Amino acid sequence: MNSSEQAEVLQHMEKFGDVLNNLTHNLLLRLLSGKKLEVNPLLNTDRMMGMLSRSVKVDPGDVLQKQLSFMEKQLNLWQNAAKAMTGGDFDSIVEEAKGDGRFVDEEWKQNPFFNFIKQSYLLNAELLQQTVDSLEFKDNKLSQQLKFYTRQYINSLSPSNYILTNPEICREILETKGDNLAKGIDNFIRDLESSPFEALKVNQVDVNAFTVGETLAYTPGKVIYENELIQLIQYSPATEQVYQVPLLIIPPFINKYYILDLDEK
Repeated sequence: MNSSEQAEVLQHMEKFGDVLNNLTHNLLLRLLSGKKLEVNPLLNTDRMMGMLSRSVKVDPGDVLQKQLSFMEKQLNLWQNAAKAMTGGDFDSIVEEAKGDGRFVDEEWKQNPFFNFIKQSYLLNAELLQQTVDSLEFKDNKLSQQLKFYTRQYINSLSPSNYILTNPEICREILETKGDNLAKGIDNFIRDLESSPFEALKVNQVDVNAFTVGETLAYTPGKVIYENELIQLIQYSPATEQVYQVPLLIIPPFINKYYILDLDEK
């Protein structure tokens, strides 16, 4: 890699780092100032932020210490990145948690560009998580809500989620000459066409690959109660004798009721 190419890669690294840092600091400022957060519409955001401003205790010294530690690690990360661009080893400032499957590809470790992106993301994630964890809440439920939202926010920013910052996807683009992107767009359009008006429904399988009664079992039953949250299905008995008290099964929401009808067993 010549000097101009090295400079271009470093510019991309700096741009990514600045964007991620700005997002992290913006969220921290909102958390610490009590400003409104645009979160899941199922949450009462006004109530949540009002409670946050009244029931959370912030230690300014602790927050400042975490910021200084973050800045020091960022400086070390940049020094390591510059050293790696000239052929040196890229030492790790921060490592992903054990079992984190997002960064198993060797490019995250061996390629200076992707290594920098990974570590920059992990540093910002660490700062956010530590800051929220250090807040002292009077309301435990509010504490759990805020920590849950923070985890979702952090996960949504993972570089593994985006095309140009995921080495596996970049490699597949080159190997397939972009055919993987074309297929992905086709699948996305198909999902849009089959989605309800107010939401995106993502199909996990080929919807034409299954036939009820052949490749999918079918248990006769009917909806005996429903409201805005649930449908209660009573399946018809398949034996001559049944228990007097019915068995109520509540499967995970993501699988809904049809997980019970996947096969004859």
